[in-house]
Amino acid sequence: MADHGIGAPIDHQITTIAHFAERAGRLADGLQRHDRIAAVIDELRRAGLLKAQSTLAGATAPGRARKSGEPLRFRSVQGLEIVVGRNARQNEHVTFDVAHANDLRLHVRGTPGAHVVVRLAGAQASAETRRAAAQLAAYHSSVRGERRVDVIITLRRAVSHAPGGKPGQVLVKQEETLTVPAEMPDTVTEIKRSSG
Repeated sequence: MADHGIGAPIDHQITTIAHFAERAGRLADGLQRHDRIAAVIDELRRAGLLKAQSTLAGATAPGRARKSGEPLRFRSVQGLEIVVGRNARQNEHVTFDVAHANDLRLHVRGTPGAHVVVRLAGAQASAETRRAAAQLAAYHSSVRGERRVDVIITLRRAVSHAPGGKPGQVLVKQEETLTVPAEMPDTVTEIKRSSG
C-alpha cells in the first residue's frame, strides 16, 4: 500500500506541483482573455514551474507588452501617455510611482482589473482620451467583452493605500463614472518598449 500521508516523497510533491502548473498553463491558453490568470501563469513560469510557450509566429496579443513585468503604455490621439497595470504589483507601481498627483487614475467599479493612469503633464484630457483610457481599464479587467462597464475616474491625489490592504488595493475619495464597452479602443497606439 502506498503511503499518501504527510511523509509523501518530495519527488512526488514536485511532480504534483508540475502537473498542476502544466494544467494551469493549458487552462490559461483557453482563457487568455483574463489578465489575472495570465499574471498567475507568468509567476509560475518565472518560478520555473511552467515551461515558456511561444505565441503564434512570435506575435503578442493586442494590448499585451512583450515583457510581462512592465505595465503597458499607450499614446492617445491627443498625445497623452496612458499607462496600464496588469497585476497587483504593476497596479501599485502605476498608481503610486508613475502617476503624479494631478494625473487621472481609472479603474473598473467593483471588480478586479487594471489601474490605468493618464499622464497629463499639465494638460487637460479630452473626452476622447478619457473614454479611451476608460476602455483600456475595462478591457484589462475581469469584465472584458461586456457592452456596458462603469469605470471610475479620479485624480491620483484622491487615491490612497487601503489600510492593511494588499498591493494594489486602494481607497478613492472623489470620483466620477464613465460607462464604456470593455473593448480595446481604436483611438490609441501602443508604445513599444525597446528591448535592449
